[in-house]
Amino acid sequence: MVKKIVIGAKHDSKGRVTAVMLEGNSTFTSLNVAINMAEKGKVDVVVVNPDKGNKHIRTRPDGITQNNLDALAK
Repeated sequence: MVKKIVIGAKHDSKGRVTAVMLEGNSTFTSLNVAINMAEKGKVDVVVVNPDKGNKHIRTRPDGITQNNLDALAK
């Protein structure tokens, strides 16, 4: 199975990522759908499930800040 790569992101007025653009898509995918896809191995991101707070995703650590979700949302 080929995992999709996150190529863009949108954030709300508080700066929280709300949706991501996946490689090959022309529309944004909501964060909840992207998390579900990532948990099934369909998106190449890390799902973070903190003890307190909501699940979220992060791009895989690679030392490049330009591909972090916050940077893609600007």
